[in-house]
Amino acid sequence: VFKILKPQYERAVKEIGQHTDGKHHLENPDQNLAHHLIIFYWRDLIRLNDDLLVDFYKAASVELKAEVIDFVGRVSKNDNDVPQKVKDKFVALLEHRISTVKKSKDKNDAKEFESISWWVASEKFDDKWVLGKLLEVLEMGCDLEGDHLVMERFVTLAQKFPVEIVKCSKLLVENDKKGWGVIHWKDDLKTVIKAVLNSGNEEAKIAATEFVHRLGARGHIEFKDLLPDKDK
Repeated sequence: VFKILKPQYERAVKEIGQHTDGKHHLENPDQNLAHHLIIFYWRDLIRLNDDLLVDFYKAASVELKAEVIDFVGRVSKNDNDVPQKVKDKFVALLEHRISTVKKSKDKNDAKEFESISWWVASEKFDDKWVLGKLLEVLEMGCDLEGDHLVMERFVTLAQKFPVEIVKCSKLLVENDKKGWGVIHWKDDLKTVIKAVLNSGNEEAKIAATEFVHRLGARGHIEFKDLLPDKDK
């Protein structure tokens, strides 16, 4: 069936942007096209280097590319049984896209990964791997959507990965263009910092102490109560 329909999808890729208002909703044809192509990919009907996907990524806006990351993340989060073979394809997709965007000179391209929060929150991927990908995305300056999902996950991961969690938390705050993040997830962030300070990892404790002082410089002085008196 796919072979019969493939020419229609090739035409749809060529017409990206011509039949949509650019807004996110269920009747957006470009959005639906992105979903279909990625479903074909994880069902082994097309590969990452297939002309259909290559041409899609050439034609798609950064917002439409971000739709792919969002869709895969939500599927991973909401589906209780994602087969390992499918997860491996998701991993390959994200690694390929991050590698590609890192070569771009346009900092706005990092917006493609703004919904990586769903990947982190899904608990379907290796923790160390997904934290590494998150850190790469944050280092590109990406301002996340659903950052509260990430911070909620950090609460459970802080003891095991204290260094990585502090690095990611600092960048979450720095990249938060609206400046609302800390206010929304203040309690979870306090729990995370407390766990890191109690982790026994000296590198993480030093980084967490510095992070608390940075938060104080931004006006969030309530975090200093987490530090021992000698470090305040």
